[in-house]
Amino acid sequence: MSDGIYDEARSDAIDNFVTVAQACHGLLTKQHYANQPSKSYDRVKYFNFFEVNIWTLGELYNLSVKMLSKPKCCFIRCRVKDYNKRRHVLRRVHDRDDGEATLIPYRCNWFALDIDGFGVSCGDLLADAHQVLLALGAAFRNAECFAVASGSYGIKPAIHMRLFFWADKFASNADIGKMLRNNNAKVDLALHSNPIQPIYTAAPIFGEGLSDPVGKRIVWIHGETPIVEVRSENVNYAGQPEILYTKQEADRQAAKYYRNISRLPSGDRHTGLIQWCFPLGKLVGQGHFVREDVIDIAFNHCSFWIGKRDTKKDMATIVYTIDRGIDAIEKHANGETDND
Repeated sequence: MSDGIYDEARSDAIDNFVTVAQACHGLLTKQHYANQPSKSYDRVKYFNFFEVNIWTLGELYNLSVKMLSKPKCCFIRCRVKDYNKRRHVLRRVHDRDDGEATLIPYRCNWFALDIDGFGVSCGDLLADAHQVLLALGAAFRNAECFAVASGSYGIKPAIHMRLFFWADKFASNADIGKMLRNNNAKVDLALHSNPIQPIYTAAPIFGEGLSDPVGKRIVWIHGETPIVEVRSENVNYAGQPEILYTKQEADRQAAKYYRNISRLPSGDRHTGLIQWCFPLGKLVGQGHFVREDVIDIAFNHCSFWIGKRDTKKDMATIVYTIDRGIDAIEKHANGETDND
């Protein structure tokens, strides 16, 4: 950040989270039958969300092995906005008239590619994965990864799978999507254009009289490098990615900012109010707090100061700076910069 405010408050310094979405009703896998057409994924409206903290691609692999047997679950590359509001909720990253956002877009190391109908499958998941890696290009060709057979793998002649990688830095969906423009491997870009797009992980269900034609539905691909180099987009002030907080993280950050306001020494109070009210405004802009409430609380914390103070000037500084923080978030959401 150009203001340096968030430097010591980065919540994602080493953390990678996987959000598991559990359908409240319906199944998130394909169903194949002997005497009737296959049934695609159910159109699920309400979900329960769970977060799993991972540190390596290997941990994501182990989690994916467990997910094969959970037909009501999938991955989503987002964070849960408010962990107290994560049951029987919609997948939503924007507030609307009929409800608030439940997820926030998230930069992390892990990401998935959905290969939807590439080439001709040889029936061996590992060999087919190598086919796809060759077509993906140099950035992916020698990278360590793992492949999960999709619901149509072994049913349709083309290759249908999901490949999971570990990026060299925290990457957004847009970062990954830019790398895949004009790719030759039939990567479904919907996974990267929509942050709440489900990443299906369960094995398909086979009805009576049918058996799974795929012997092994998940395989590890050894590579010369453990990471994929990703060029991150710069859409924020000073070229740094905006940090989007969960509700619980926002509560902790706000408490710290209020505490810092209450401890400002004489002579540094005007500058200090600007320093700590700006990130408070950003938290308002992210939808965690009400503007008027934050203004009142920040002003009340000024009462801890000793000595003379200009209350009108303090209030004007608080209002102006909080509104600047809100405006900064709106500019970020619209893809604007300081130069726009």
